[in-house]
Amino acid sequence: MNKKQLHPQKMKDLKDGEETEERIHPELEKYFGKLYNTRDNDKFTKFYEFDKYNDEYYIVIKGHHRNYSDKTIKTMFFGENKYNKGCELLKYKPDLKIIYCWACLDGIYYWPHNYSNALFDKRGRKNRGKDEMDDCVIIYKSYIRPISEHPLFSQ
Repeated sequence: MNKKQLHPQKMKDLKDGEETEERIHPELEKYFGKLYNTRDNDKFTKFYEFDKYNDEYYIVIKGHHRNYSDKTIKTMFFGENKYNKGCELLKYKPDLKIIYCWACLDGIYYWPHNYSNALFDKRGRKNRGKDEMDDCVIIYKSYIRPISEHPLFSQ
């Protein structure tokens, strides 16, 4: 396989991710105001750590093809690179709000940056032609809220 050619599962995952971002965009705007896609702005790279932004918020969106209410799911996670980028942004703009969202089959859920303790560990997958292990931030579901409970920042 050519190095520049992506594995078919990776291409499908990227397409699914973009479709999820567009599908939930109107719902996110109800809570966070007018949002822009980072991929549409030349100041960001194609695979920038955040998916949506405005002057007040930077948002990561993770698609999740299960119900959040599934009792077998105890935690949710996202890449530690996204968390680290959030920390970096907050150094320059302390009032910025960083949000990590999960678009599940039964709704949208979120966790504000540093709202609670987080675990740091490796997570990965093997269904895209190679082992993909990444450093991740793991959040217990008890700290993740439905988007309808926004804002948590005032609590």
